[in-house]
Amino acid sequence: NVVHIVDTKNVSDASALAGHRREVTALAWSPDGQRFASGSRDCSVRIWDAEKCRELGTLTHTSRTTEDLAWSPDGRWLAVADGEKIVRLWDVHSRQVVRTLDDHYFQVTALAWSPGGAEIATAGAASHICVWSALDGREIANIHAHARNVWSIDWSPGGRRLASASASGRGVWSRRRS
Repeated sequence: NVVHIVDTKNVSDASALAGHRREVTALAWSPDGQRFASGSRDCSVRIWDAEKCRELGTLTHTSRTTEDLAWSPDGRWLAVADGEKIVRLWDVHSRQVVRTLDDHYFQVTALAWSPGGAEIATAGAASHICVWSALDGREIANIHAHARNVWSIDWSPGGRRLASASASGRGVWSRRRS
């Protein structure tokens, strides 16, 4: 139920942030390092001021556990995979959902924004990786990546390749040049 922030230069200087009513299942720092988000089994995502170690606000989403969180590269939006077949893109300032990626036919357990922020990749229980336009929510690609659940995905720094990991192995997927 508690998030711990540890200064790695002075390990004894740790802050314990309480607020969630159940276990914390996902964490993500904002790109500027000023904030971070925590998701929990209590069906909420909390936004924290990293310097002052205080809560800035709560995003209440569904009746499910937060599986993964990812900030957009500009820090304006937060993508939340909440244990359903939906990813919600939240405007962190207004605390409103601005877009849903809801055409998944599997539970989403991993997500990652492209470095430029125009796309978001999702993966999960059906061994597929989907790439979506963050601008309009349209599915751009659907990759049958693995024989089993995909647990982690990440973009290369240039945004041309996407790496994925699963119990059935790992893969690196490249874009075709147009």
